[in-house]
Amino acid sequence: MSTEKELGETLLEENGSKNETQTFEVSEPEGLLPNKIRAAFAIGGFAAASVAAIMGFYLMPFWLDVAGVEPITASIILFLSKACDSILDPAIGRLSDLTKTRFGRRRPWLLGGVLPLSICYVLLWLTFPDSSQGFLFFFYFVFSVLVNLFSTCISVPHLALIPDLTKNEKERTRLTSLGLISMILSGLVANLIHGLLIEIISDKRKAFIISGIIFGILFIPTTLTTFFVCKEKNDNEDEGKQPPFLSGLKLAFKNRPYVILCLVFLFGWTGAQFIVANIYLYVQYVLERESQAVFIILTFQLSLAIGVPIWVKIARNVGRKPTFMLGTSFLALSSAMICIISNSFWWFIYITMAVGGFGLSATILIPYSLLPEVIELDAAKYGKRREGIFYGCFVFFQKLAASLGLAVGSAVLGLTGLKSGSSADDTPTSAIIALRILTGAVPAVSLIISLLIMTRFPFVSSLKLKQKEYRAARENNAQF
Repeated sequence: MSTEKELGETLLEENGSKNETQTFEVSEPEGLLPNKIRAAFAIGGFAAASVAAIMGFYLMPFWLDVAGVEPITASIILFLSKACDSILDPAIGRLSDLTKTRFGRRRPWLLGGVLPLSICYVLLWLTFPDSSQGFLFFFYFVFSVLVNLFSTCISVPHLALIPDLTKNEKERTRLTSLGLISMILSGLVANLIHGLLIEIISDKRKAFIISGIIFGILFIPTTLTTFFVCKEKNDNEDEGKQPPFLSGLKLAFKNRPYVILCLVFLFGWTGAQFIVANIYLYVQYVLERESQAVFIILTFQLSLAIGVPIWVKIARNVGRKPTFMLGTSFLALSSAMICIISNSFWWFIYITMAVGGFGLSATILIPYSLLPEVIELDAAKYGKRREGIFYGCFVFFQKLAASLGLAVGSAVLGLTGLKSGSSADDTPTSAIIALRILTGAVPAVSLIISLLIMTRFPFVSSLKLKQKEYRAARENNAQF
């Protein structure tokens, strides 16, 4: 629980930072939540995080090596499914803002989304030997869209549930941090279980479908725990009439710190997802060590989890911006090293991925810890809470990054002549070069862009002052 305390109480304040000065008053501890609610909220992120982790690392190898989908077909599926998903994320966030039931605004979405997600997730891992590419395209496109849709129905309302549970800023930050920890640990557990099943079960078709069934079942109790325990407390009656969806979206993107943060997250997460989406194929075809792929992925996930409490302590002492810059630099350096690892020194990939996973902790942690601050800035300025739109757009950028890593990677590999079911011996040289670029050079460039954009993000102390100014201005206007 010490990590939880640090994440909840130190990321917001950063008392030791040389770059930020504490200029706001600390409120009394009202609205603090019991540990039961915190734990129930954290476990509610298991389904969406597991879907993202397993599909991120294993969907492409599954399609190419098990299901018989050609790389070009896979890239089209991913592009079109994510295009549909790009519309759904902010829209579902907005709909959850407007939902009014006796269960609240957010929880009905968890209840309605979990069973369809479980069913569609299992069906996504079915295989159809000797089927045409047209049939495979249709089937996997439909269920990719459905899995993304129902995952969004859970993930966006789950994140937006935070301010509806408590009005205490420190408690909201604690819940945000717990959600992040849950996402990382869920990804680690999911890849551990899924990876072991692939290693233990020799028939890959059976391994993937058994994994799908196991996780499809696990999604239900974890999500329902949040639904039954985390009851919304804020009635939101003081927020006035909400603007139409497009107007609300425009207002969100008039929030300059939010736009900067979204771009930071987009390029940082894109760099990470190019590594995630292509590392299995890189190990299989470039290093010719497919038997090590699962363990390399687990090394990456484990170092990612270990890095969180370490970066929290660093952020407390030096501030969040320097922490992001340092951690993301580690990730960029490790991705650049991937370009030059030779078969003779294949074991060096373990060190590279361990350093990369450690750096990725900061790349994820800092934007998520800053998100409540920029949302609060919007609420202070307009007097209305639109967490659904903000979180929906943020999740959209997260999924956009994942789709770029998968879709671009599969399209490029298809153009190089790599075929479904190819072995390491008959892999074209152009495909080897492409995998080095996709897994190493492209992520490094994207991460450097993220670092440059982060230099434009304001310090937290200035955001706090702006929040006070906006609230004071609204109170003065209300008096007249």
